[in-house]
Amino acid sequence: MSNASNFEKATNVLQFVAMQTVKYTGVGGVFGQAATALVTGQIGATSSITDLLDKVDKGEATAGDVADVMLDIGAVVGGITALTTGSTVVLTGVAALGLTKLLYENFPWLYQYYTEGQMERAIESGFNTSMPVEPGMEGLLEESLGTTDSFSKFIDSLKIKFGQALQTVSPLILDLDGNGVSTLGLSKGVHFDHDANGFREGTGWAGAGDALLVLDKNHNGLIDDGAELFGNQSVLGDGTKAENGFEALKQLDSNRDGLFDSSDKMFTDVKVWEDLNFDGVSQSNEILSLDAVEISKIYLDYQSMATIDISGNQHLQAGTFARSDGTVAAIEDIWFVSNSADTIDAHPVPVSNYIAGMPDVKASGNVHSLRQTMQLDSTGKLLALVENFMNNPDLHQSGELIDDIMFAWAGVEAVDPLSRGGYLDARKVAVVEAFMGQSFVQGSGEYVGTFNPSLYSSKILSQIYDSLKEYAEASLNVNKSAYSDIIVQVGVVFEGGAASFDVSVAASALEAIYTTDPAVGKKFLEGFYNTLIAAGSGGTALVEAFKAYGNPTEVGFGFDLATANQWVSGTTDSNTLNDTVGNHVFDGRGGGDWVNATGGNDVSIYKAGYGYLEINNNYASGDYAILKFGPGVMASSLAVTTTESGNSLVITDGIDGDEIVLDYSLSLQDYGIKTILFDDGSTLSKQSLIALKDEWINTKIATGTFGNDTLTGTAAAQHFDGRGGQDIVTGNGGNDTFTYNPGYGYLEIINGYSVGETPVLQFGPGITAASLSVTTTESGNSLILNDGMSGDMIVLDYSLINQNYGVEFVRFDDGSTLPKQKLIALKDEWLNTKIATGTLGNDTLTGTAAAQHFDGKGGQDVITGNGGNDTFTYNPGYGYLEIINGYAAGDAPVLQFGPGITAGMLEVTATASGNSIILSDGIAGDMIVLDYSISQANYGVRLVQFSDGTSFVSEQLLALKDEWLNLTKYTGTAGNDTLSGDSSSQTIDGKGGVDVVYGNGGNDVFFFDRGYGYLEIINSYRDGDSPALKFGEGVAISSLSVTATGSGNSLILTDGTDGDMVVLDYSQIWTNYGVTSVSFLNGTSLSKEQIVALKDIQLGTSATDTLSGSAAAQAFDAKGGSDVIHGGGGSDLFKFNSGYGTLEIDAFFSGFEAPMLILGEGITQSNLVAQASQSGTDLILFTGGQGDSILLDRMLSDTGHGVKYVQFADGSAMTAAQLIDLAHLNPIQLIGATDSHSVA
Repeated sequence: MSNASNFEKATNVLQFVAMQTVKYTGVGGVFGQAATALVTGQIGATSSITDLLDKVDKGEATAGDVADVMLDIGAVVGGITALTTGSTVVLTGVAALGLTKLLYENFPWLYQYYTEGQMERAIESGFNTSMPVEPGMEGLLEESLGTTDSFSKFIDSLKIKFGQALQTVSPLILDLDGNGVSTLGLSKGVHFDHDANGFREGTGWAGAGDALLVLDKNHNGLIDDGAELFGNQSVLGDGTKAENGFEALKQLDSNRDGLFDSSDKMFTDVKVWEDLNFDGVSQSNEILSLDAVEISKIYLDYQSMATIDISGNQHLQAGTFARSDGTVAAIEDIWFVSNSADTIDAHPVPVSNYIAGMPDVKASGNVHSLRQTMQLDSTGKLLALVENFMNNPDLHQSGELIDDIMFAWAGVEAVDPLSRGGYLDARKVAVVEAFMGQSFVQGSGEYVGTFNPSLYSSKILSQIYDSLKEYAEASLNVNKSAYSDIIVQVGVVFEGGAASFDVSVAASALEAIYTTDPAVGKKFLEGFYNTLIAAGSGGTALVEAFKAYGNPTEVGFGFDLATANQWVSGTTDSNTLNDTVGNHVFDGRGGGDWVNATGGNDVSIYKAGYGYLEINNNYASGDYAILKFGPGVMASSLAVTTTESGNSLVITDGIDGDEIVLDYSLSLQDYGIKTILFDDGSTLSKQSLIALKDEWINTKIATGTFGNDTLTGTAAAQHFDGRGGQDIVTGNGGNDTFTYNPGYGYLEIINGYSVGETPVLQFGPGITAASLSVTTTESGNSLILNDGMSGDMIVLDYSLINQNYGVEFVRFDDGSTLPKQKLIALKDEWLNTKIATGTLGNDTLTGTAAAQHFDGKGGQDVITGNGGNDTFTYNPGYGYLEIINGYAAGDAPVLQFGPGITAGMLEVTATASGNSIILSDGIAGDMIVLDYSISQANYGVRLVQFSDGTSFVSEQLLALKDEWLNLTKYTGTAGNDTLSGDSSSQTIDGKGGVDVVYGNGGNDVFFFDRGYGYLEIINSYRDGDSPALKFGEGVAISSLSVTATGSGNSLILTDGTDGDMVVLDYSQIWTNYGVTSVSFLNGTSLSKEQIVALKDIQLGTSATDTLSGSAAAQAFDAKGGSDVIHGGGGSDLFKFNSGYGTLEIDAFFSGFEAPMLILGEGITQSNLVAQASQSGTDLILFTGGQGDSILLDRMLSDTGHGVKYVQFADGSAMTAAQLIDLAHLNPIQLIGATDSHSVA
């Protein structure tokens, strides 16, 4: 080439660079054609090299000129590798060395700018390493070249799904530099074949200054795999693997002294390997003898430890070695972290020219690349499968072969599909294991600890398999004619130091496919893009070029070309679609979706019937953000409003349930979308949407729903229609129209308008002036309109207190109208005629000062009459009615009772406060309260009128109330009562139980019936009062017993019935306490003195007794025999029971005194015989008992002798006159009585 022209030299150099780059990246087919196209288009690069050579010939070349040419050459290498593989670290050392030799052979003067090593490393890295060029050039170079390895990222993502634990392998490492054993992590990219399976896996490694202890077992001058290290991959003499490196080294301690030194046979065979360039490949200059590094011995004793260094490697066993100078340093067994999926073929074989022309697909784990596997497959089966796949032009049918290709490629086609638990084809599991470089073991649940995946694990493994399969299929498809015919039409241009694709011709070919059938064309684009992306970063770059040629703001081909691989789709159920890096087309497919986009050129798809969609998208000012509608959604069908907060636009398309919310699109500038794109290609900007929102508010904000609405208008004229429910409309002025139809329910209109404006309430069909009733709110501030339908009500707020509030007129469906003043007149008329009518429920009715007729209709009603000659109607069963009615003098309000209520059944009482009359008609629950009718003169009613024409005036009601109070106030219940009288006379009846009665003076009567129980009477009376205790039927004087309380202060009366007791408080110690008499049902009575006498009764014996009294009232009971009692005067009481024998009573009394003979049980009027004594002066009573008789001295001859009454046990009684009359009926007989008043 030295004799060729400078231009020829430049051309040859560039072509060679391109060919070597293609060759050593392993890329053929269409990408090889792309590389050729790149070189062919490098007229600029060829010219720059030619110009440089001319300057060199003239001696005018500078370092800057050379740097510019290096930039061009670097761009060629970097551009090709980036377009084809996505990585700049693609050339092997051999290829880099070849290119370096070529450059120095043609341009020997380069030595003055770069050393040969610098040039080699620069070429090997795609000119992406630091070069000694002019300042500012490094940044430009780095910007021009890519560094992404998409395949590694793809495998890494599958490893995460696989749940693969990073494995560990252990070699011994010696601390040669004395600063401790240091290591490198996985990120350093070192690969070494630890497990001797022919694949160099990613691994941790020995750090700078430290070395691995090695033994070249096959004497090939290389350290091939882990078997030639000392660690857990070392094979012991018995065929097993060592537990660690120290145990492996112990096998070489031939003299068993615990040291490995020169006395051991293989001491000179063991070496150290310091991997100076950290490539995992041993070079001759890296492997040194132990003597060369001055190691004299290695101590085989070790200590266990558990340390993980910053590189992720574990330090588990530690020992020491000795140097020749006697110093010691550390030797440790380091358990490197390793990645069995990240592998490099350790022993690639040359492939035939035919196989070299076939597509290649990268592999991982323990799988060779596709070309290598086809070359190694002696059966030719894999090659045949790939040929069949490539020869089938149908992209979809050929995909059916991919499973067979995967099985043959991984060498698992002979695996029994049912041999791994049955949930997943065992061959697919084996493919995943081969690509991951590690066996699957079930960690928990079903099949735990076995190689069989559970149901859940099978689903994950199936996903991983599908990803690998799709990757392989895409890598093959990209070389098919359907796609390659497009790819070969891609041109490459080189401008500004960077290579780029020209897809204009290829895009036209794609458009031709699309135009024939857009659906097929779109699907082709998706497959084309996915295939290119799956093939690597070069394919991704080409996809981005096609997308950039499209236009996402168009419809049809331009849109699909720009977005075909950006779709993020949901299901017909509710979905949340989240943004990732890049641009996206979101299609939730309906069902209630939420799109969370974080900027970029995103598109959201929405079709009619999708339902709810919420878009939360914060985009940059330079981004486009599009909402793309499908067929059937047009600008004319859109309605735009806002969320309740006013922060976000809400778009509806007229289909029930369809709604799109653009979050924060009103409150934040770059939120929501920028453009709406319709299916016909027309668009609406965000500003147009906001304008539509404003227009919608002005024209449609006044339309409600069938539910409860609150509508607010503006000062402009609007047409409000709440559509029923519970609606509140604020008009805010203008010539507004408020529509109301029958059945709308509640409508409240708050509308202040200006003078001259004529807002109207428009009634729909079915509402007429005749059906309208007008009343007011309780405050009297607002008109209320009712149309006669239950639940319908219109409130015109403040229409009565503010002139320009509510509406100016009401218009009916027939065109007739009512002005506001007519509504007010109707209100007044209605109030005068109907305001006083209630319902069957609870009502509060309020009248005016005019005469009105009130009828609460029953329930719990309160009526305020407010004066006038009002009539209050009340019918039986109306329940509670409260009348609050203050009237003027001369008014005559009437309570009118309906049929069924008569004066005879009326009961009049008072409220507890005593202020108001209460009327009851005898029907349970019926009650009328005339508020303040007692405490204030002109309150309540003047007249109560019955249906038969009879009536009571208010004074009669008060009298009835007093009478009722006198009759009923002092009546208790059958339970325990406490009753209090006043100073007037009352009859108090506790009705039994345990009762306490306060008399409080007056001629009170305290009633006590047999069986009443306990009654305590606390009664202080004045002189002249005569309170009485009145006993009912069954209580006779003969059954009465009188005692005193323990204190002696009070009398206790008992009637002989168990539990009955009357206590007369303080009647013993205070003169005017208790009662003055005790009366019985037969009319007889006992004075207080007699009651006290009964307490102090003189008792005789069953023998003959003579008892003598004083002038005071006393009680005597001689107890039988032949007894004589001298009373001594007063209202004495003499007890005589059947069987007592003879009793002579010598008693005299004054006119006001009333001595009484009390006869016991068994003695009745019918068996009583009265006769005169022989002298005719005494009265003798025979009681019917054998030998029983009573002689009453001088009762017949002298007035004021004997007794005034005889009381029988049955409650009957006889007076002295009756006794004398009875004696006159019988002839005088001598029965033993003598004139000396002795009785035989």
